[in-house]
Amino acid sequence: MLIDHLLKRNVFFQLSVCLVCLILVVGADCASGLSSEIAESNASIKVLIIELDSLRKDCLYEILDELPHIREVIKGKDNNAHFIYLPTVQTIIPSASAPANTSIYTGVYPRTHGVFSTTWFDRHQIKIHELISYSQDRINKILEEREIKTIFDYVKDAGKTNLVSMLFISKGVEPKRWLRSTICLWANSFWINFFKDCRTIPDAIHIDKRGTRGFLKGHIYSLSDGVEGYYRKHHTIPDLMVIHYFAFDIFSHYPHRYQVKEQWSMEKIQKYYLKNVIDPQVGRIVKWLKEKQLFEQCVFLFIADHGMTQITKHLDDDLVKDALGKEFKTQRFGRRLKKTEVICMAGAGTKAIYIKKRESKKWDSPPSLRRDIKPAVDLLLNNNEIKGALEAVLISQFPDERKEGIPETDAFWYFDGNNYLHTTQEEGDFLSALKPISHLDTLYQGSDLSTCFHKHYSRDSAPDIILINKPGLFYAPNKGKYGHHGSIYATDCMVSFLIGGPGLHQKLAQSYVIEEKATVLDLLPTVGRLLNINVPSTLDGKDIISTFNLVYE
Repeated sequence: MLIDHLLKRNVFFQLSVCLVCLILVVGADCASGLSSEIAESNASIKVLIIELDSLRKDCLYEILDELPHIREVIKGKDNNAHFIYLPTVQTIIPSASAPANTSIYTGVYPRTHGVFSTTWFDRHQIKIHELISYSQDRINKILEEREIKTIFDYVKDAGKTNLVSMLFISKGVEPKRWLRSTICLWANSFWINFFKDCRTIPDAIHIDKRGTRGFLKGHIYSLSDGVEGYYRKHHTIPDLMVIHYFAFDIFSHYPHRYQVKEQWSMEKIQKYYLKNVIDPQVGRIVKWLKEKQLFEQCVFLFIADHGMTQITKHLDDDLVKDALGKEFKTQRFGRRLKKTEVICMAGAGTKAIYIKKRESKKWDSPPSLRRDIKPAVDLLLNNNEIKGALEAVLISQFPDERKEGIPETDAFWYFDGNNYLHTTQEEGDFLSALKPISHLDTLYQGSDLSTCFHKHYSRDSAPDIILINKPGLFYAPNKGKYGHHGSIYATDCMVSFLIGGPGLHQKLAQSYVIEEKATVLDLLPTVGRLLNINVPSTLDGKDIISTFNLVYE
């Protein structure tokens, strides 16, 4: 019995040994396959977009040598790395954050993606659209309704992964990899700035620092993963990552009190923020990537959605509404939009005005040039404060709809107000003052304003009148706002792109400074090229590497 028992135990022992060996062999094979998969994943290019909201043209590049962390990313530790610099990149016009960001990450103009401004009026729906919401997903819903793909959709379709931090556009990103700002972040930033600077403006520095922390570690309040959490699970990082330093925009609007008192230029304010806030945050990200031995495969894209201009004069936002109220029924508390004849959107460097066709009392019908548009323009030009601030006036066209004896073949006319004011201002004088919008390009050499306006609005979203102010004059309450954007001028609508990193240096034959003008819409196709994914050739944006014949392998 004892012998039988020992023999049985020996058999069990032998079987156990065989089973363990089998597990070890299979496990080794699986581990080998997993290691190969991880190694292949780690060897691929990883793209990190760092968006600096409202950063002016050339500002970053001019002080690159004073920013140790960003300089290392772009030029390398020994200043011999290859990079791409595009000093002249045109954003959408008027230069507002919501439509500009949407164009950056979809590669198409607002007329296609449907995000026309932060707020706009839809004359068909008779509705004012507003994008600000607690959920931060209204842009995503518009893109879903219009079936517009983002760069994140294309990355996902290619079997690659995304992670997005502090950006309002996340269509195509898994929910746990979309790191949004929280109510706690905003509350803390308000109180910090109140005690620090006695202002009820969010503390921009706190927001952007927490943005970096969220990007790295995730947000516990929204149960989202940062790159550290992703790395723990996958032993690598997502193929495309975006961190949006949107508080750069807040700081440019509302810099420190002493900077306002000393009348710092906007360029000086933004360079201060780059040195003292942004560069250290980039340093935190670079340090983490190096610790995980992932830095060498990364390509960094430093971009901006629009620029920023120092305000030289604040204009009352109700100025236009009050002027038009002498003849038109304007917005007021208790008056429904259907009963209103004029809707004036909140302004900045431009002012959008919608006018109802009063004869039919319908918003969906184009207003009459003679009976609706001309009286409104006359009221505006007869107001000395409005007239003194004006640089140009645009009037919307309705091709094949409005039959008033003048051809309508474009999106807008340029209205020659200066010559019109020196006439008797009859109907014929008004119609003669309607010029092709290309006249704007003649006034502002090197710009492509007519194309931007043509591709910005849809038929139902286009304002009937757009007032364009002189540089530095903004419709904004005089409550401490020091800088603003939303104009047609280069300080607002021209930005720069800077692309570098070890992952780019390995494939780029040399450094390139491209003086030709690009657009912010070129970002998406360029990222597609870097990640080796297919994006439609029908997009408005174009791949920078191919367009400018860069030697890239």
